[in-house]
Amino acid sequence: MLCNKFEIIHSKIDYKEILNYINKSKCLIDIVQNGQCGLSWRALEAMFYRKKLITNFKDIKEYDFYKKDNIFIIGEDDLNNIKNFVNTGYVDIPENIIKKYTIDGWIENFINFK
Repeated sequence: MLCNKFEIIHSKIDYKEILNYINKSKCLIDIVQNGQCGLSWRALEAMFYRKKLITNFKDIKEYDFYKKDNIFIIGEDDLNNIKNFVNTGYVDIPENIIKKYTIDGWIENFINFK
């Protein structure tokens, strides 16, 4: 079903298909449950695939990859600016920050944890 440039999917899809949708998208939406205290996979996908993110996870501001130009926080940012947010370009994040969130970066952090 297509609705104002949004595609609503009512059935489960495999991860390859999700990646296909991510590649075609300008922006990803991440709605976290009450009480969630960590990043979702969607936030990492947005960073890895250079996509804007709309989220209700307010603590995302505390992460080193947070850029107001790339992440719109529902309940904090002005909803009147959401169209402009989506239509402006993505601001690149330094590779050394992105690497920290890859599996290699996690293993390196775990090994070097002090």
